[in-house]
Amino acid sequence: MMFFMPESPVLLIANERYEEAMYALRFYRGENFDLIEDIQDIENYLNCDEGVMTCAMAILGTYFLVLAFHELAAKKAEHLVMVVLYLYMIAYGMGVAPITWCLVAEVPSPGAKNYILAVAFTAFWITAYIVLHVHASLEDKIGEGGVLIIVSGITLIGFILAFLFVVETKQISLYDIQVLLQQGYVAI
Repeated sequence: MMFFMPESPVLLIANERYEEAMYALRFYRGENFDLIEDIQDIENYLNCDEGVMTCAMAILGTYFLVLAFHELAAKKAEHLVMVVLYLYMIAYGMGVAPITWCLVAEVPSPGAKNYILAVAFTAFWITAYIVLHVHASLEDKIGEGGVLIIVSGITLIGFILAFLFVVETKQISLYDIQVLLQQGYVAI
């Protein structure tokens, strides 16, 4: 089935096969796609998803804090908790997770991409290991609600960092983006 699909536009552009890259982009995105608008949409999705994730974790943390002190009141909100949890999973799965890896794959120069991906994967697995081992001891000390409030705060920090440091790429070529990043610019 994949035999009939065009190559990745990123791969084609990296190999200076621009006509084929434009064909692939039209194939994947349609005839009337606007690349600048697509990039802006990605930035908006990232900010929106981080906001949804922050609110969801804050609501879940509050729920578990209420559950610890007022079990009857918290039981009435069980269905809301499931909805909030699903919203968090949707926001993460459709926004933050793939956008993060797309940014890592698209923005760096081809020479730096392998190193950046290695650092990103290493950081991801180290963070997962830390969360796995710290969560249980934190839950024993401050409760599930406290842990989720901390996660909400960390997600809020992620939202702020994404808002401040994800480079605005509207109407800027990949080469110009790389030059700006090499000069130390983090926001345009």
